[in-house]
Amino acid sequence: MSSSGTFTSTSASWRDAFLNSPGSPGSNFSYTSPVIPSGSYTILVRGIDQHGFTTAVPSERHVSVTGNTSNLPPVANFTFSCTQNVCSFDGRSSTDEATPTLTYSWNFGQGSGSGPVPSKTYTSAGSFVVTLTVRDENNLTGVTSKTVNIAEPAGNLPPTPVIGTHTCIARTCTFPGSGTTDPNTGDTISYLWSFGDTPVTTSNSTSPSKTFTADGTYTVTLIATDGWGKSASATRTITITEPVSNTAPTPVIGTPTCVARTCTFFSAGTADAQGDAMTYLWNFGDTPATTSTSATA
Repeated sequence: MSSSGTFTSTSASWRDAFLNSPGSPGSNFSYTSPVIPSGSYTILVRGIDQHGFTTAVPSERHVSVTGNTSNLPPVANFTFSCTQNVCSFDGRSSTDEATPTLTYSWNFGQGSGSGPVPSKTYTSAGSFVVTLTVRDENNLTGVTSKTVNIAEPAGNLPPTPVIGTHTCIARTCTFPGSGTTDPNTGDTISYLWSFGDTPVTTSNSTSPSKTFTADGTYTVTLIATDGWGKSASATRTITITEPVSNTAPTPVIGTPTCVARTCTFFSAGTADAQGDAMTYLWNFGDTPATTSTSATA
């Protein structure tokens, strides 16, 4: 067999390319790669037969790859149409010497996309500058932009906020809002929770956790707002009170480890029968007194 070849591969190994099209002894092999960047390359060519045997020393060649100086950048162009807040874009009117090789990158002014014919669902009203960048096989680009005006769809309705069944461990409660829905396609939903405490605390989480500082009755409010600014609220009243059967945690001090006068103390094994969250306060019996609030001190 012959170990001569035509360098055009960006792969470190030519084995698969050549063995997929075996030739006869003395024949030459060639492989055409995708476009590679301009520059100087050192090429090692090794012949491999069907038994896996190779030439002992690869042949070394040096090649220079230059760009096509006559190549012109592509010309970007696109059209679009919108039905309320859902828009379709078509960049296939962009032109180049080799149009099928173009790649398409979109910035919608609210997110991004790719491909010649993408669609975009806008989630708020406004004027959005949409930019299309097309790139040819030689890495030259063309760019164009157009403005898309989006108005709130006729008949848009606010979301329906839902406060799911909350769960509490002692005074720490979790409120699920994931059941909140919006009747309009593509709308985003933002959340604003208030917990009825003083001073007022809020959260923008879908399902927040809240630790109340005192027993009492609290009115929890969820305001759900869509991308167009329409909102609705839901409320729930909860009562935080210590269970009659509540018992104190059982603290456990594990075997300490000491290096000279520096000791580490462990609280592993400390437990609360009700599964309540626990805080720790260590006192080391020294003078002046020192303390720690870590689980391990």
